[in-house]
Amino acid sequence: LGKDAELRLAELFVSEAQVYLRTDITCVELGEGANLNWVRAQQERATASYFSEVQLHLQARSLASLTQLNCGAAWSRTSLKADIHGERAEVAVNGLSFGRLEQHVDQRVQVSHHAGQSTSSQLFKGVLKDKARGILNGKIYIARGAQKVVSSQLNHNLLLSPGAEANTKPELEVYADDVKANHGASVGRLDEGKLFYLMSRGISRAVSERMLAQAFTADVVMKISSPELRRFAFANVEDLVLGGG
Repeated sequence: LGKDAELRLAELFVSEAQVYLRTDITCVELGEGANLNWVRAQQERATASYFSEVQLHLQARSLASLTQLNCGAAWSRTSLKADIHGERAEVAVNGLSFGRLEQHVDQRVQVSHHAGQSTSSQLFKGVLKDKARGILNGKIYIARGAQKVVSSQLNHNLLLSPGAEANTKPELEVYADDVKANHGASVGRLDEGKLFYLMSRGISRAVSERMLAQAFTADVVMKISSPELRRFAFANVEDLVLGGG
């Protein structure tokens, strides 16, 4: 994207093939003041393997907002590398993953601040059931001399079955001394107290679980600019909670 250019992009990865491997790599260069709003949703077949990498390079005053939805493929790995090279640039990365049966959902993220007065945020959530496994390796890197950086990383996971598993590894590597950087992670199950409250109002347990799961994912879903993809995301929540294995 050239100087002050703006792009809204939505991608949906699907296939009618039975057993296959998909790989893709996308490199994005944002000029000064450029604005990118990007949603990537992969709904590959349950027999597929999926590898994807995105590389972002941001110049001064540029803005990138990327939301990744993962709900398909038996084995998937998505990788994001965002390099901020100019002051007052900003990158916001959001992710939402759904896993069932024995799906393996692996995400790797690194946001690197090479310029001061820049901002980044990461928010990733996973909803897992059966024996699905979710992995997030996230890193914030702040270079020496990159002062006045503000950066955050959060990863929260909701387990709907005893056999589901979430592994999360947030990481900070900071070489500047005037920055605000934080990270956090959590793994847990549906709150039985909240379930009891809803059920005591005459709502079935299944619907109560769906409502709580949708509330858990809402802050990521509502960052998606496309109404169609917001409905797609909420439909996946409902299917995961109410559907079979």
